[in-house]
Amino acid sequence: MPFGMFEYMSRIWKNDIKDHKKESNSKDFRLNPILPIVFYDGHEGWTAPTQFQQKVRNYELLEKNTPKFEYKLMDLSGIGFSELLGLEDIKGFFLAIDKVKNPEEFKQFQDIMKEAWIKKVKEKG
Repeated sequence: MPFGMFEYMSRIWKNDIKDHKKESNSKDFRLNPILPIVFYDGHEGWTAPTQFQQKVRNYELLEKNTPKFEYKLMDLSGIGFSELLGLEDIKGFFLAIDKVKNPEEFKQFQDIMKEAWIKKVKEKG
């Protein structure tokens, strides 16, 4: 994951330079900051390092010359459908539907959505 994140960040910055071609030649030009975040909802615990340097062999030898960044891990594996849907916005819905990995989980998701729909209808009355 750290390599993929590094590639994504590089692409974003390349586009930033391309979009500001004239300004990017200036010594005062600065790239936009990026906050790298990984949303994980697998069944197993997250094991990949979150710091890029940890994926470079003997980075300590050339630490000043090795890219240094850390991505934030949002581990959703311990959060159920109900909690995510409780966010009450479209982000919660998409995070919840992304957790569906098999037919049993899909059925559970459907049941929770049905309960939420009934609750909303009753509230609007």
